[in-house]
Amino acid sequence: MNDDSATQDASPSPTTSDPLIAELARSIRELDRVTGIDLAYEVGQLVLDHLYEGDRQRLRARQPDDAPLCQLSNDPQLGLGRRGLDRVVSVFELIADLGGPDACKHVGADHIRAVLGLVEPGRRELLELAESHRWSVTELEHAVRVMASQRPSPKPTSRAAASGPSGPPRLADRASQVAA
Repeated sequence: MNDDSATQDASPSPTTSDPLIAELARSIRELDRVTGIDLAYEVGQLVLDHLYEGDRQRLRARQPDDAPLCQLSNDPQLGLGRRGLDRVVSVFELIADLGGPDACKHVGADHIRAVLGLVEPGRRELLELAESHRWSVTELEHAVRVMASQRPSPKPTSRAAASGPSGPPRLADRASQVAA
């Protein structure tokens, strides 16, 4: 029995003529033994290094129609669509902000997934609290709901409406509600 899978994995993707994208896709496919947040971190690091020359600001400023990411996501052997690849890169950014996978002793992929809908700095701060207080995913999801329910309203349109409270409660105040 002849196993052609190793040969297929090593060959460049037939859908891209860009050698950089083909090499990056091959490198990502070789991460077959890495799982969870380690996988997201490794894929994100490869994307950062190969497509953004290690520049985290450029990575953060990426647009939904970013051509290199679109090309990479079109690789059929990669198995990640555009949204999936963008989500993996977002997870990488969060893990990197926390200090890398080694700093995430308690926080796992489900914890990170729970905060992806939040904006910074809220999601990073909640993950830091989840790590330091060893929150379960359920506890973190509760904190996310509390935070989302206390988002500030849109800016008032009249001076009378502008006389309300000045801004959202502090994160530390909102987080203390989670422990209850």
